Amino acid sequence: MNMITQQLDSVWKLYQQQFTCPRPEVSQWLSFASQARGKLLRPQLVLLAGGICGSITNSHITGSVITELIHTATLLHDDVIDQAQTRRHQQAFNSAFNNKAAIMVGDMVLGRALVLINQLRDFSINAAFAKTLDAVCLGELTEIANQNQPANKDRYFEVIKNKTAMLLSCSCWLGAYISGANEKICQDYWRFGNDIGMAFQINDDINDICQSETKAGKTLGTDIASGNITLPCIYFLQDNPDKTDWLNQQLQNSDPDIRKNVANQLQAAGSIDKAMTKSRQYAQQALDTLETFNDNEYRQVLKQFTHDMLKPCFVN
Repeated sequence: MNMITQQLDSVWKLYQQQFTCPRPEVSQWLSFASQARGKLLRPQLVLLAGGICGSITNSHITGSVITELIHTATLLHDDVIDQAQTRRHQQAFNSAFNNKAAIMVGDMVLGRALVLINQLRDFSINAAFAKTLDAVCLGELTEIANQNQPANKDRYFEVIKNKTAMLLSCSCWLGAYISGANEKICQDYWRFGNDIGMAFQINDDINDICQSETKAGKTLGTDIASGNITLPCIYFLQDNPDKTDWLNQQLQNSDPDIRKNVANQLQAAGSIDKAMTKSRQYAQQALDTLETFNDNEYRQVLKQFTHDMLKPCFVN
């Protein structure tokens, strides 16, 4: 990422500036919410798409910060819903303080994002972010409304498209749009973002079952514990409907040995491989779309970025 290291530093500086407040009792909360630097996936997509389609400008920096602010707000809210204890290898905000503060800080972060959106003064950008925020909320509400309902693959794909892929789509579109790409090209970037988002979330759901919390750096199993069945389990129950009660009981247990046994059972049944195959399909679609983009150094970096982001998809 050497090509955009300087721009990412600018993104992070502007991002942290959004977490200031003259009230010291609120300032401590904002400081805590902003101190852990994540992977900045969405800002990287904005910058790389912008570089492929033209030159990276201050508007790309601002747009990148907006995507990260929205992402941060959704994490603050998600951790309350999921009762998470850790996030980015540190105590989750709701665990360190309380749910009320977490919700309000999340709302405040969204407010700061809206201020920056207004600074860009572009109706199409306003519309894209409005569409994205609406979809993210719809995905979360759909998931909550269907907790403890029978496994449903179509509903699962709808939820992850809205909750995860939509913001990645918007990030890619934004970078291209700010650089002056035409409508068709911008839609290609939107589609590219959707495919990497779908692949990324399926991978994340596989890790939720197979990975340790220490390695992941966050509380695992929260979706499943809340009654939200993810793709590996959906495939398992399709082939083993008589094991629904057993799987639900096992997944409610946080004991590492029991979780490892569940992962082994799903692996033996081929359910993990089926989910990984679906993830690979989305990843390949993304790479196929990427090959149609303007060929320059930024595209090569984006290609490597995609491989790194979706590494499990390409491991046999």
